[in-house]
Amino acid sequence: MSQPPRGNPWVVQASCRQLTESSTGAAEIHNSTVGAQNAEFWLALRTHIQEEATMRRELITTVAAGCLIGMTSLSALAASAFEGVWQVKDTAGQPFEITLSSGGAAKATRGEGMTGTWKEEGDAAVITWNTGWTTKIAKQGNQYHKTAYRKGQALDAAPANSSDAQKVK
Repeated sequence: MSQPPRGNPWVVQASCRQLTESSTGAAEIHNSTVGAQNAEFWLALRTHIQEEATMRRELITTVAAGCLIGMTSLSALAASAFEGVWQVKDTAGQPFEITLSSGGAAKATRGEGMTGTWKEEGDAAVITWNTGWTTKIAKQGNQYHKTAYRKGQALDAAPANSSDAQKVK
């Protein structure tokens, strides 16, 4: 194919522009010369691609944040297997109830005003009482077991008391 003569008015002399995708997804236009219309087109295209890349990043960030919030909310809403009312026995073999609330509060029907806090640690609920004692309710096989420790006693020592624990509510 032959080249048109140089003097024709319909011939526009322009060098090619190269559009490349950078690592961030934004377009870069390499230096070259073109007519005014082509420059406007390439500038508009570059702006559009940059805006699209920005919107894509914002969407990904928003979706990721939503997933994290959702997972955190679901785990906070998931009730612990230990929440509820437990029937246990004290050191004299007398039955009493321990109530473990979802907010981490604990109370017992033994003695006057026996209260405390609890948290789940592995397969056990560890209750710290206002008396200084610590109680653990742990799953052992298919049943639960309560162990009680005096104030200052290590939780890996032999307990001061133990009994079966049965969830009643």
